[in-house]
Amino acid sequence: MKRNILMRLFSGALTAALLFSVAGCGATGKGGSGKDTGVKTETEVESTVAETEAASDEEETKPQETKAQEATVPETETAETVSPANDVLSFWQDGESVDLSYKKNVLTVNGTDFKLDVNEIMNAWQVGNFVVVESHINPHVGSYALFCLDTCQVEEIIIGANLIWMWDDISTAVYSSYNEIYNYRGNLIGVVEDGQEICALSFNEWNGYDPEGENELIVSYWKENDDTMYTTFCEFENTNAALFAYENYLRRPTKERWDAFLAHAPEDAIAFIAEGGYLSDRIVTSAKGSPDADPYDYDQLLVVALEDDTECALRSGTWYWDDANEKEGFDFDAPFESDLSLKKGEGTIFKTVIPEGVPCTAIDVRTKTGDQGIWPISMISGYNDQACLFVTRQ
Repeated sequence: MKRNILMRLFSGALTAALLFSVAGCGATGKGGSGKDTGVKTETEVESTVAETEAASDEEETKPQETKAQEATVPETETAETVSPANDVLSFWQDGESVDLSYKKNVLTVNGTDFKLDVNEIMNAWQVGNFVVVESHINPHVGSYALFCLDTCQVEEIIIGANLIWMWDDISTAVYSSYNEIYNYRGNLIGVVEDGQEICALSFNEWNGYDPEGENELIVSYWKENDDTMYTTFCEFENTNAALFAYENYLRRPTKERWDAFLAHAPEDAIAFIAEGGYLSDRIVTSAKGSPDADPYDYDQLLVVALEDDTECALRSGTWYWDDANEKEGFDFDAPFESDLSLKKGEGTIFKTVIPEGVPCTAIDVRTKTGDQGIWPISMISGYNDQACLFVTRQ
């Protein structure tokens, strides 16, 4: 493997640039690393151990600095970069300044240190209300820490390579891990069957980019024992942008962020629903009136009201298909009852069982203006990795 890499270094400027990307530095100042598969060669293990020991020895020769907090991080990208170590860069978020700098594996934000479990921090970019901190782990894998400017906390860490995104929206991010491609939530969206390692990702901007529609990724990769770089394409759809926008609203509930969330909704929407596997701790703890139940025995469903005085209930019944109107219907077993009233933007979590077949329960949503929306509970995900939808009025 080392001999092949050295040969590529002399094969031309393009190949050298791609090798630089694989090293975790990013193809366009945006990329880096992705998800750790846990599969490492013997050479990689020895290299990682040697780098870690060297970093530890060097740290012991310096005076001990302020005690750093342990943190784990995700990744993102922006146009603004923190260059040489110890330089301070001010990021602006809603009129407030956040000062950030880094040295070796310590990230300092507004005077507070966060020690990252990496060899060395390489770069930082602002993406919306996040700063993506890219760090080196080994030649194949890097770390992307997502530092939230709203909360001044590291909220996620992505382990992988070639992280890219569109505009200032981190929910559009995709990254690679060896021959696999993942979306922002860490779910597999593509595999290069004949490839050993992906060396670059990019959005096919010739076709345009639809924030919530089908898009195309250009994937560059190498095959085993082959110096040629190959290219293929992978479909990508950002199906969970609304869920990310809602969580962003919860971080700082402003009118601007609420409007950004509603921009994903159809005109006749009266509620928003998301599956529990995608819900962050922030969303779960902010939810109202969630019944106690064993999470291993039940699936979770988040229901969010889009206007004040919205009532909702989990009801049993029988699903049917209305041939005349060409739409599904649901006959309930009992009259509507609910002692749960939600304000605009407020959510509640129901615990139920999501069937793989015909629905036997439904979410019934009613507003103070008399509108009703029914969603027979079924699996949201299908061909694409989707975990949320809007309930529309009947």
